[in-house]
Amino acid sequence: MDRAPGAAHSASLLIKLGYYLERRGDYQACRDNQLRAAPIVAAAYGPGSASMAGVLLLLGCCRLELGDWSAARSDFEQAAHIYRAAAGADSLEVADALYLLGAAQANLGDRDAARFSCVEALRILEAGAAPDDPRTEIVRDALRPPPPWWRRFG
Repeated sequence: MDRAPGAAHSASLLIKLGYYLERRGDYQACRDNQLRAAPIVAAAYGPGSASMAGVLLLLGCCRLELGDWSAARSDFEQAAHIYRAAAGADSLEVADALYLLGAAQANLGDRDAARFSCVEALRILEAGAAPDDPRTEIVRDALRPPPPWWRRFG
């Protein structure tokens, strides 16, 4: 498949800028950057590439932080779909996308779907991640019920 000339360089720069903006906490600018990056990354690497999934994953994270949970859910679903095809159904990238999908689903009030996504993420992490990978414990924590005293704050 022919790619747009110069698109790979532009895509690489936009991907790096997105991570910089996200780490800086400028989620609106990061979201805008990722929306601009998506067609360029798709032209440079293909719409089904792991790079495209990474753009969608970061876009979803920004939207999650900005409270746009429906759009975040869609981004994470697409990223998980692409990662499954590009890296395999049990890849750690799929686990990351599923955990974040669970967060979006929980914020939308769909607790059953959120639990299913997180259980699947945990299964993948327990099978494929290093024993001390912090993502495994993060997902386990998300699946634990809150302690009884926590209800007083809700």
